[in-house]
Amino acid sequence: MDQTLLVKNVVSTARTIKTFGIPIVHSTVNVATGRGGPTLPELAELLTDDKPLDRTTVNSWEDLEFVQAVHATSLLCPGPLVPAGPPSPVPALAPTVPAKTEIGGA
Repeated sequence: MDQTLLVKNVVSTARTIKTFGIPIVHSTVNVATGRGGPTLPELAELLTDDKPLDRTTVNSWEDLEFVQAVHATSLLCPGPLVPAGPPSPVPALAPTVPAKTEIGGA
C-alpha cells in the first residue's frame, strides 16, 4: 500500500474514533530500547491525551499494562473491541481471540 495513503487512512480512522469519544489504547513496541520506532507524528498529534504504552512483546495481550488498559476502556465504553495496528508480520489481530474471550465483542 502507498505510504501516504496508509498514513491518511490511519489518521482519519483515529480522528473518527476520537470524534465519537471511543477510548483508544495507544501502544508502541520497544521504542524505549531503540528497537522500535515511535508513533507516526501525524498520529501522535491526535493522541496527545493517550500516552503510549511501550510494550516489549509483539503480542499486546502478553503485556499486563496493555491488558489492564483495555479492561479499563471496556468499563468506560462497553461494546465491541476493535483492534487496529500497522501492517506487520504479526498482525494486530493476534490478541483478538483472548481479548474477546475476556471482554467480549463483535
